[in-house]
Amino acid sequence: HLKTVGIERVVVVTGHLGDAIVAELPAAHPDVDLVFVHNEHYRTTNNIYSLWLARAEFDEDFLLLEADIVCRAEVLAPLTAAAEGTSVALVSPRTWFMDGACVELEGSPPRITAPRQIPAGEHRPHHHKTVNFYRIASAFARGWLTARLEEKVAAADLSAYYETLFAEAIDRGVETFLAAVVPDGDWFEIDNLDDHDIAEYR
Repeated sequence: HLKTVGIERVVVVTGHLGDAIVAELPAAHPDVDLVFVHNEHYRTTNNIYSLWLARAEFDEDFLLLEADIVCRAEVLAPLTAAAEGTSVALVSPRTWFMDGACVELEGSPPRITAPRQIPAGEHRPHHHKTVNFYRIASAFARGWLTARLEEKVAAADLSAYYETLFAEAIDRGVETFLAAVVPDGDWFEIDNLDDHDIAEYR
């Protein structure tokens, strides 16, 4: 899918079964420049630490993708088509299979508000869920984001999600995340074998 939207260099942060991933991906995609970064502490850290490990790759705008999402290739197009120096979050209208915090959209072009928890039964049509696919502007990544990641690592606060830093940046007015809305039928998050079966059915 990444190749279809023009991505030629892919940085993979590995953890569980990392050796198998390193062995399989280059053989499957010999035409892609693959860079592997291993998180040796994957059992005890969260994605905030994995992102920090890849900070040397922040020298241009990049896509930040969670590997437990399956999707149609076309959902990636709004990220690669965005203007250089722009941060963008893929969002989807909230539906039955989504959990976690919601965002709301405001302005034109639409930008996202910082995520917040919405109690069950109180979700409304204007609530959206992030797909956990982002385009991150290089200036934001190399500046404020890297500094905050380093603060977290220095404080050994490694159990958090990097989305909390994005929310902080939005709340403080440090960075604007534009919203690209994609249909809920074009992606699915797989956390267990039941999710895998549902994704195959959909």
